[in-house]
Amino acid sequence: MSACGCESHREQDVDLLILVTNSFNEVLLIRMMDEGGKIKDKWVCMQTDLPKGENIDRAIRDFVKNNTQMEVEKIESLEPFDAIMRENGKLIRHKVKMCFRAHSSGDITELGPRFKTAGWFTKQEVEWYWDKIDEDTKKILRASRYTYGPDGN
Repeated sequence: MSACGCESHREQDVDLLILVTNSFNEVLLIRMMDEGGKIKDKWVCMQTDLPKGENIDRAIRDFVKNNTQMEVEKIESLEPFDAIMRENGKLIRHKVKMCFRAHSSGDITELGPRFKTAGWFTKQEVEWYWDKIDEDTKKILRASRYTYGPDGN
């Protein structure tokens, strides 16, 4: 058993959450497809696993470039958080979510294969769509101080 108490914990279980912004102070949100090709309900920020031994800066730049064709100009580290999953009260998975803001002045020219649609959202639009945004994405929006949601929470 690992130090965190998970029986099936991998040596490294880290996700990168990437809030991509542009020069108009908009954020990039994406709708993903599940394995069956169905569009998921929630809008999300870019996210990927951190490959073991990979440089974080390089992983972010490569992931954004490979999935949008945009170059990242600047990366800012944000507050990380834990994602703890329990089943019947038993800890089954513990992930560390490392959060970053990545600035790009380019625009999306092509989407990666798992991305169904993507768009740039203003702060006001993010707040309008708040109920349709994934919980992890809400956390990074708050951590970046982009918005705290329509009710400020």
